[in-house]
Amino acid sequence: IIKIKCPNCGATFKSAGTSPEQIIQCPVCKQAYPASAFKEVDENRSHDETMLSFGRSGSSGQNPGSVVDEKTRKEYRLAIGKNLIGRMTYKAPPKATVPIETDDAGMSRSHLYIDVMKGRDGKLHSYASNAGNVNPTYINGNLLEADDQIALKNGDKISFSSTVLRFSEEEYDDKTII
Repeated sequence: IIKIKCPNCGATFKSAGTSPEQIIQCPVCKQAYPASAFKEVDENRSHDETMLSFGRSGSSGQNPGSVVDEKTRKEYRLAIGKNLIGRMTYKAPPKATVPIETDDAGMSRSHLYIDVMKGRDGKLHSYASNAGNVNPTYINGNLLEADDQIALKNGDKISFSSTVLRFSEEEYDDKTII
């Protein structure tokens, strides 16, 4: 048994020895990667250990935040890890992990990524990046370029065509971390 670190969210957990081709799913962000993508963590370095807390916002106790449609006021919860934001479609299974109910044809079905990850400071950080579509996205009025990765903060405005989402992050009580 070895301790490994998730390449997506940075969580560390124990795993049985595996072949490099075996697929492992992170228990925190639920992303699956080949075993070769995970970094082995030194057992003696306790500060690399994933901090768990218990509260109303899931198994980690930290609220990864949400986006709120300014027109409908509907809230869409984010998860720790990679969130694919896109227009909901009823003709085919949704491509997006966070499908937005809108008739806005300027929003792609795979439009924007919001990555929520735990930093070395123990707090969650969110970053917006283009999902490879051709329709423009604006963060607080600034065009999101193809290779941009923009740090999001509470209240940031994400605009597509006629759809505007407001990023919201809730504070969590880090005194409950065990």
